[in-house]
Amino acid sequence: MSSPDIQIRALKASDIPQLCQLHSALLPVKYPPAFFLQLLVNSTRLCLIAHSTTSPNTPIAFVSAAIQRATEDLPLPSLHKCPVSPDKETPAPLVTILTLGVSPSHQRQGIARALVRSVTSRLCSSSAHSSPPNVFPRSIPAATVIVAQVATSNTAGQEFYHRLGLRTEKELRGAYKTLGSGQKDAYLVVGQITV
Repeated sequence: MSSPDIQIRALKASDIPQLCQLHSALLPVKYPPAFFLQLLVNSTRLCLIAHSTTSPNTPIAFVSAAIQRATEDLPLPSLHKCPVSPDKETPAPLVTILTLGVSPSHQRQGIARALVRSVTSRLCSSSAHSSPPNVFPRSIPAATVIVAQVATSNTAGQEFYHRLGLRTEKELRGAYKTLGSGQKDAYLVVGQITV
């Protein structure tokens, strides 16, 4: 991040009302309260928020993600050649970006990139060492695969993921079924984060 007055931290229960508002303002899909609670209690999920140092209780950006181990039977075409971890015994971590958003007034400052890197490294560290996801790891394992969906109408989001090192794998028709109207299709983007 280029702005030193922005900090990233794990979601707290007290953040949920404001996070719900920010999600609603930035994303076309309405998420139920249970989605946010799962981010707090499920050890394979994590939500990070970014905030200014002067307003630590006001999120300006967020990322939520889940981790699992990539295996050859996952229904993703690119993953049949998925890298394995350096010890050759453990399947590579697969991090799925569930939601990502940055307030318009804070976009183009590297916050989204920092959030994706942070959530990936924290989830990988937590998964590898069974430590709490709030612990900051030193790096992202080299074999980590990142997966996300981005609306076909969201060209800025597509460009962001491509700059991050992911590539468009396929189009997903009707990916956003909960939308009442508007664009419901998405692209699946897959890859590894470039350094």
